[in-house]
Amino acid sequence: MNWIRVLLVQFTVAVCIFFAADYSYTNFFRVEDGQEYVYRVRHDVYHHTLLPSFNGFGNWDTQPYRICTDGSGFKSDCDEVLETQKSFDIAFIGDSFTEAVGLPYEDSFVGMFALDNPQLNIANLGVSSYAPTVYRAKIEDLITNGYTFNHIFVFLDISDIQDESDYYRDSNGSILKGPNAAVTTNPQLLRLKSDVSNNFFLFKTAYLTIKNAYLTIKNPPLENGLNNVPKDVFSLERSEWTYNSSSTAYGDLGVRGAIEKAVQEMTLLYELLEENNIGLSVGVYPWPAQLYKMNEANSDSNLQSSIWKEFCLERCENFVNMFPQYYQLVRNSTLEKIYRNYYIQGDVHFNREGNRLIHRSLSTAVNSE
Repeated sequence: MNWIRVLLVQFTVAVCIFFAADYSYTNFFRVEDGQEYVYRVRHDVYHHTLLPSFNGFGNWDTQPYRICTDGSGFKSDCDEVLETQKSFDIAFIGDSFTEAVGLPYEDSFVGMFALDNPQLNIANLGVSSYAPTVYRAKIEDLITNGYTFNHIFVFLDISDIQDESDYYRDSNGSILKGPNAAVTTNPQLLRLKSDVSNNFFLFKTAYLTIKNAYLTIKNPPLENGLNNVPKDVFSLERSEWTYNSSSTAYGDLGVRGAIEKAVQEMTLLYELLEENNIGLSVGVYPWPAQLYKMNEANSDSNLQSSIWKEFCLERCENFVNMFPQYYQLVRNSTLEKIYRNYYIQGDVHFNREGNRLIHRSLSTAVNSE
């Protein structure tokens, strides 16, 4: 059996050489491409935020992107970072779509809006995995700490309903999240994953390639013009509540309870803003799953847009609804083309053009006031 021992030794040596070479390449020959655990930090009141005064690189899938924050931890233009700004004309809040993961500030709809309106002080309060409970807690905490805003735009994401089912407050009013939140329950595991991702680029790339190939085999392309798009981006549990009210992916509250909790938190946010003479506007947009359902139903009618349109009656100064615009695209093109033109490939987040589409609608709404 000596040959087995020889093979094991050779295999172990080969693995060690590979990881040593990968580490050297990633850290000494390749531009640093990810510091997720460095700039994504916990917050005692509203669960998590971005590290203030950060200047470095984020990582989304295998693609690095530049990210900077100001002195308050708000994602900002790396060329014009404000350290002490606490008074803003307009602030945007939302989750990863508003933060614009995978994209530098200037390619986000917030960055585009700020560039077109240099006379306004703009803040991007959005951070990945936020939801209405966190929106209210963060804005309330900022107001308490002397920040002022004339207007708040809340861009509500499809995933907010699932996230809302996990968030709760402790006896001190601080936001906590359920047991599936790595940031809350297992920061060591999050750090380990980030260390591997940040220091072993070749391994990470090989892993993601194999994973994507497996998902493609497991989830063959859908019909309706989606010959080259993996099925999973169009059928994720996080997006199915708009068409599957019996989904079991929304915790003890269920879909209906999570929706009611989200609306309640947004109502309390509205009351907070009204007390402080701050205007409120709301925006909504589809994930790929909603495009697929619009195409099936031949209609832009959707639970996400109808819930927040009703909420906005007599509360919002603007309601930026991207569903009708995407429905027109669905009617005039194929789902595959729309997906490739406006979304990050293999993902549900918008690319630069998807952000530009929101920016145009946002600008039209604001300028029509």
